[in-house]
Amino acid sequence: MKLINRSTLLLLSTVALFSCSEKKEGNLTIQGKIQNAPSEKIYLYQVGSRKLDVLDSAEVEKDGSYNLIANINKLDFYQLGFNEKNRINVITQPGENITIDALGSNLEGSYTVAGSEETSRMKEVIQIQIDSYRKQDSVNQEMQAARQNQDMNKYIRLNSVMQSINTRAMEKLKTFAEENNHYLASLVAVQSINPDVFFPALEAVVEGLKDKASDNFMYQNIATKVASVKLTAVGAQAPELSFPSPSGESIALSSLRGKYVLLDFWASWCRPCRAENPNVVRLYKKFNKKGFEVFSVSLDEDKGKWLQAIEQDNLDWTHVSDLKGWQAVPAQIYGVSAIPQTYLLDPEGKIVAKNLRGAELEQKLEELLGA
Repeated sequence: MKLINRSTLLLLSTVALFSCSEKKEGNLTIQGKIQNAPSEKIYLYQVGSRKLDVLDSAEVEKDGSYNLIANINKLDFYQLGFNEKNRINVITQPGENITIDALGSNLEGSYTVAGSEETSRMKEVIQIQIDSYRKQDSVNQEMQAARQNQDMNKYIRLNSVMQSINTRAMEKLKTFAEENNHYLASLVAVQSINPDVFFPALEAVVEGLKDKASDNFMYQNIATKVASVKLTAVGAQAPELSFPSPSGESIALSSLRGKYVLLDFWASWCRPCRAENPNVVRLYKKFNKKGFEVFSVSLDEDKGKWLQAIEQDNLDWTHVSDLKGWQAVPAQIYGVSAIPQTYLLDPEGKIVAKNLRGAELEQKLEELLGA
């Protein structure tokens, strides 16, 4: 039998000690405590345009502490959490050492953060949104009760309150974006605000982050939206469209030059669009002989449902669609992210108004074409 001498034993002990104390290497550390963690592991995800990728994970100890070390290659959006319904939004970059504490039952609603200025700014945006959602949810419950009690006066009043809550939230997000336009959190702030109403905020964000986040998918979406808004601003020449009609024949928007044209983005599945259609039908009948036309662009994918809606709603005017839904090329050209969306064009094809509906559209047509 070969004996192990004292020096060999000392060497083996040293190697074992080194192996046990070896730490995982990485350029990002997130640590903290999660009270009543729902799982023994917490994960770091990278946010992509279509999915979340797991980058790394860490054990959550019995006392709730964790120490997650990962390698990341750039400043970007990430999420820390246990599953798809319980995560915290994190904006970080290589070299940061972040401390995040939270309640395991509701990470996003309870966390505190230190060591990441970007994530702290993101928390401000999330808090604005959470506060607004809570207020809207409370008012919505009252609205449902008013509807059940057939108290329409109260319902209308509460609906006005709901709109005011939403408007105040949008104002706060706009202000945040303008004041923090060099932080990635500003991209989240401008996601839900109306680009036509708050265009300067979007433009400020695109300018403030052009050297910092130009390869980020959220930045690119906002930059595209800004370019589209500029392209379709009141006073601009309406971009040309030429797409298939229900019969398959391509019809150009410019073929209606010489008339006032309502360019209407809609879809058969869009309830607000269908609700507005009777009003457009009425105005078409009233002003068509005076020089008013409608050019409807559908965001449908099912041709049968598109044609059925045209017939059911008696939409007796020009229709086109490439049947690509939200990926429709006309919608991309005009930066359409919500429908219904309309543009009123003058006889030369210039945009004179946007998103006029109901009485506002009728008033504008009376102004242009006479009562």
